[in-house]
Amino acid sequence: MEGQVLFSENQRFRQWWIWTLIIAMNAMVLAPILLNKPENLPPDAYVLILTSLLLPYLLFFIIKMTTEIRTDGIYVRFFPFHLSYRHYGAD
Repeated sequence: MEGQVLFSENQRFRQWWIWTLIIAMNAMVLAPILLNKPENLPPDAYVLILTSLLLPYLLFFIIKMTTEIRTDGIYVRFFPFHLSYRHYGAD
């Protein structure tokens, strides 16, 4: 990365309504499964249920977009999908 940083911004998913939507979607999917005789579920189903509960929360908690405006262009990183900055500018 080159150039002097003129502006930098970090964005995360910390809004209450996003977390409410994730919780509501999980509840709508898992409630019928768990309310319909959970003792009849195979053991692998519990792993699937636990994974479907934890992965969206973990993903939305660690996602972070960093934007930097530098003298030579715009740099964007969307962690964990982009481990290094993507450069947009006049080449």
